[in-house]
Amino acid sequence: MGKKIAAICGSLRKDSYNLAILKIVCAKLSEMGHEVTLININDYDVPLFSQDIETTTGMPEKVKVMKGIVHSAQAIVIATPEYNGSVSGVGKNAIDWISRPLTPDEGQYASFSGKPAGIIAASPGRLGGVRALMHLRHILTVLGCNVMGKQVIVPEAHNMNDVSKKELETFATMFDAYIGKLLA
Repeated sequence: MGKKIAAICGSLRKDSYNLAILKIVCAKLSEMGHEVTLININDYDVPLFSQDIETTTGMPEKVKVMKGIVHSAQAIVIATPEYNGSVSGVGKNAIDWISRPLTPDEGQYASFSGKPAGIIAASPGRLGGVRALMHLRHILTVLGCNVMGKQVIVPEAHNMNDVSKKELETFATMFDAYIGKLLA
C-alpha cells in the first residue's frame, strides 16, 4: 500500500538541477503507488525564521500549509544544492520553520521525528553535492528522522544523462523498500 511522501526541493532557481532530479524520484515513487507531494519552496513565501515572527504574528499561513504537508507525510525526500560546502540557506530555513511546533502540545520536531528520509543532491561541480548531504543527514538525524544510508549525488548536473536518471530511479526503488520495512 502506498505511503504519503513529502518531497522538498532546497533550491529556488527556476531551472534547478535539484528540482529536476527530485521530479525523477517523485515520478518513480508515484509510479509505485505512493502519494507524493512536491514542495517547491518558491510557492510558500517562506520568511527567514525568527522567533520574533513566531511569537508576535505566528507561523505564516503558507508556511503552515508547507508544514502540514510534511507533518502529515509518512516519509520525506529532500534534494539540496550545495552552497559553500553545505545545504542551501533556503532549504535549511524551510526545515527550521517546519520543525517548529504549532501548538504547545506538539512534540519536539514532531513533523520529522521517526520518519524515514531520503536525501539526494545535484551540483554543476564534480563533487555533486556530497558535502551538503553530509550536513543534511546530520540535520535530519538531529530532528529524529531515520535517514536511508543510500544517497544519490549528480555531479556536473548540467550534463545529466540516462545513467544519472537510472541511478535516481534505483534510489526511489530502494527508498520504497526502506519505507516498506520501517512503516510495516
